[in-house]
Order: sequence, then structure tokens, then C-alpha cells
Amino acid sequence: MSKPNIRLLSTRPLPQELVQSALNRGVLIDCQSFIHTESSIGSEEKEIIKSWSIQPIAAVFTSMNAAEEVIAQFPLPPTNWDIYTMGGTTKTLLADFFGEGAIKGTGKDAASLAEAILTQPKKETVFFCGNIRRDVLPNILKEAQVPLTEVVVYTTQITPHLIDNTYDGICFFSPSAVDSFFGTNVVAETTILFAIGKATKDTIETYAPFHQIIVSELPDKTYLVSKAIDHFLVVSG
Repeated sequence: MSKPNIRLLSTRPLPQELVQSALNRGVLIDCQSFIHTESSIGSEEKEIIKSWSIQPIAAVFTSMNAAEEVIAQFPLPPTNWDIYTMGGTTKTLLADFFGEGAIKGTGKDAASLAEAILTQPKKETVFFCGNIRRDVLPNILKEAQVPLTEVVVYTTQITPHLIDNTYDGICFFSPSAVDSFFGTNVVAETTILFAIGKATKDTIETYAPFHQIIVSELPDKTYLVSKAIDHFLVVSG
């Protein structure tokens, strides 16, 4: 095992095997959640989702949390949904449940996902989201006069923490985690910030406009952390 000489902070939990693999390569990863999510599906939301399950809709997902919450409502997947989703883990979850053929469009960010939806014939569109979802996708669809219904299936709460260590890099996986982190912390000028997507990058820039920010090509947490590890090993190697 290499002696750790690079230190990363992940602002959400990671698989232990990924943390151990990084340590074996000389990269120590600390994990600290800065947000907490929980289901907001009560009896009313259950009935709403049930009513949509028998209709031919475009079902839109921009987060793994929303995908997990909706999937949990069904013993078997609706067979008449066209699925539009972010890539990475969210797409994998949905493809495993609904089938790869149900995935009609993907995007690396909200804007590109909205554009993928607009390339298809207009149909009733349901956006399964959290309580603090960003406006980009709904605004694009509404401007294009796509009939859109939003169903909030989970809530996000910030859980700020004061960090005591200096890190070579920090990985952020959502705009809300960025808000939570910078509500109580500042970062050293040399710290490199890693963002899972454009919205997260844009939020980081409001707090750390002069820092180097590296954006993941895929909206996938494992990919982003692996990219951060590889970045430092290449630089130090």
C-alpha cells in the first residue's frame, strides 16, 4: 500500500471498496455528507403516481433519489412510460427496472436532457423531482409549450459541518451540497474542486470564483471520484 500523500473530501458517502482502492493508490478519502434526503411520498403522492402508471407519459428524472423513490412504488414497471433521465447511476437504476428500451433520451445536464425531450413528439410529461429542484429543465419545457406536471417525491435538507482539515480536492455532487458546505467553510487557494455537472459547477463558482473547478463528463459519483483520484496521481506521478 502506498503511503497516502493526497487527501480528498467527498461530500457524500462512497462505496467502501472505492475508498479502499484509492487508499491503496496513495489517496486518502474522507466522506462527510452535507445534505440529507428523505422520501416525501405520502398517501396523496402514492395516488398521483398510481394514476400516472396507467397512462402513456414521458417520465423525467434528474436524480438518483427521485428514481429510487418512484421505483419503490411499483412491484412491476409501467409498460407505457417513455423514460428521460440523466446518465450515470440514475440511468442505470431506471434501465434495470424499466428496461433499456424504455430509455428514450438522456442528458449530461438538465438543459441537454430537456433538449432530448423536445426531439420527441409532445406528450404529457411528468417530472419526478425533489423539493429544491433547479428551474432549467422545467423552464425549457414550458417555453416549448410541453405539458408538464411536477411530482415532488423527496425532500433535501442541508446538514452543514465545519471541516478541520485542508484537502487537495473536494468532490461535490449537487448544488445543495455546495450551498451547505460553503455555508460554514472556506477552502485553501490550492484546493481543486470537482463538480458532478454544470449546475453544481455554476453553484461552486458563486462561492469560489477563482478556484480551479473540474467537471465530470458523466453525472456519476464513482466516475467523478475516479476522475479526481486520477487527476492527482497523474500530476504527482
